[in-house]
Amino acid sequence: MCIRDRGMGGAKAVVDSRTFFRGPAPSKKMKPLHWDKLKMEDEGPSLWHKLYKGDVDAPFNYEEFENMFSQKDVVVKEVAAKPKQVLLLDEKTHQKLAIMLHKLPSIASIQRALLELDNSVLGKEALVVVKDNCPNPMERQSFLKKVGTKPEEEYTSAEKYMAMVITTSEFEKRIGAWLFTLEWTENVEAALKPMNRLEKAMKCILNSKYLPYYMGVLLGFGNMMNFGSTKGNAPSVALSFLNKLEMTKDNRGKTSLYSYLFTTVRTKNPEALQLPEEMAPLFDGIKGLKWEDFEKSVDEAKRAVSIFDNQSKVVKKELEKQGMDTTDPFVPLTAKFIVTANAQLKTIEDNFEALKGLNKNLIEYFNLDPKTGKLEHIFDCLLYTSPSPRDS
Repeated sequence: MCIRDRGMGGAKAVVDSRTFFRGPAPSKKMKPLHWDKLKMEDEGPSLWHKLYKGDVDAPFNYEEFENMFSQKDVVVKEVAAKPKQVLLLDEKTHQKLAIMLHKLPSIASIQRALLELDNSVLGKEALVVVKDNCPNPMERQSFLKKVGTKPEEEYTSAEKYMAMVITTSEFEKRIGAWLFTLEWTENVEAALKPMNRLEKAMKCILNSKYLPYYMGVLLGFGNMMNFGSTKGNAPSVALSFLNKLEMTKDNRGKTSLYSYLFTTVRTKNPEALQLPEEMAPLFDGIKGLKWEDFEKSVDEAKRAVSIFDNQSKVVKKELEKQGMDTTDPFVPLTAKFIVTANAQLKTIEDNFEALKGLNKNLIEYFNLDPKTGKLEHIFDCLLYTSPSPRDS
């Protein structure tokens, strides 16, 4: 029998007054068995009806079942509250320094290496990590305000490191200057190598024996094709037309103007087939180089040397105040290195000035507008047209 009752919100809920479990109520909280409960009328042919009417007897050991399938008693252990740790650093700074210190030698080793400039202990990679995680003035000031609230023997590693940073004269500038001496030579090579490649590429174009011949044949092709039109009788043309040679086909749609160019060269001037060898420097990592990148690299080199010089002077001045300038290896190292750095910077600047001259000559060579003519556009057009020496 089902009785309808009203639940929350006035909704009607169905409550079944019949009893289907005839065993004792468990004394413990039982584990649930997840199933879908079905409605059943009083009369019916199902096996469930037989069970309900008592036609089938299905007893079991209730006590044993309860012991086996009841929920385990949860024993709540009282955990003594840990005393709150007093930190001299804010949580974010403390975590940052703690993570950093896992990547580095001991704090004592860091300090010794920094004072002795020992890059066998602190190499470039380690110095970059130290520099990138250098505490800022606010973090240092916050630490200093709390210093008296905790004995030194209770300092965490991060706090010991912060104390070391603060007690080391001009820590950040010393790190920056030392790192510069380890990175500079590699950075100079990184600046000069593409400059050397660019110089060779520009010179191979300007000094090519056969490129003028190719351009002359192409100019003749174009003027004949454009004969009688406003585009005909052209004295010179923009290099972008070179990108269209492969797409321009004969009236049968078979032979491209690009293919016909080399057929003409083989027939009329086979010696000019040496053009790919002349243009070989164009295929030595030139694609993708931009003039603005060279300007930027020169400016960055100037700025780096200037920062190094400033950092060195500040650290030296502080060491002089402490009477340590004659014993600290930082002073002679940086004094000698600034001479080397300035000489190498001069080499970079001289190379760039030479490239400027070649760039001007190249713009004039192709009769381009000095304001709008771009070196990378010249290279792109010639690379598109010139066969690689490997393909020739």
